[in-house]
Formats: sequence, C-alpha cells, structure tokens
Amino acid sequence: MIRATFYRHFPSKDDLIVQYIGTADRGIREAVAAATDKPTSADSGVRALADFVASQIKTPGLRGCAFLNAAAEYPDLADPIHQAILAHRSWFYERERADPVSLA
Repeated sequence: MIRATFYRHFPSKDDLIVQYIGTADRGIREAVAAATDKPTSADSGVRALADFVASQIKTPGLRGCAFLNAAAEYPDLADPIHQAILAHRSWFYERERADPVSLA
C-alpha cells in the first residue's frame, strides 16, 4: 500500500531517490549556513563546520551518509542519482575550500 502511494508521486524508485538526495542536500546547505553564520575568525568558521559534521554523525539511528550510500548503489557517473550526489559533493568541497571567515 505504501509503495503504491509513493509511486503515485514518483514514476520510479530512481525519481524518489533523486528527490530524497535533493531534499537532504537542501537541508544540509541550510544547516551549514546557519552553523557557520557570521564566523568571527578563520578558526571559528572551520570549527563551526566541523561541529556541524560531528553533530550529524552523532544522530541517533544514523545509517551512514545518505550520499555515500547512494553513490555505492548507483556508481554510474551518468545516472541522475549520481549526478545529484556529485552536485552535493562539489558544493561541500567548495565550502571547505572557501575563505573560512566568509563561510556563511
């Protein structure tokens, strides 16, 4: 019954996963922006980002990184799921490389 409901909204499992990855990406972007808002020094910006990552790892019931889990299941670089994962990874990588005082 639940499966039928999902597929009324998503034509396929892949479409559902792309939507999930997109929703997770937006949530992480918002949380990182809030966590790194107005760093006072390079140190505080990097610490805020590290604290955010650590808080996510400590989440009860965590079953690993959704992006890494999906990448393992969908390794084809041309797959829309993998493309959504790469977009998230690229954004996060650029955040890490950014000037720590201007992370927000």
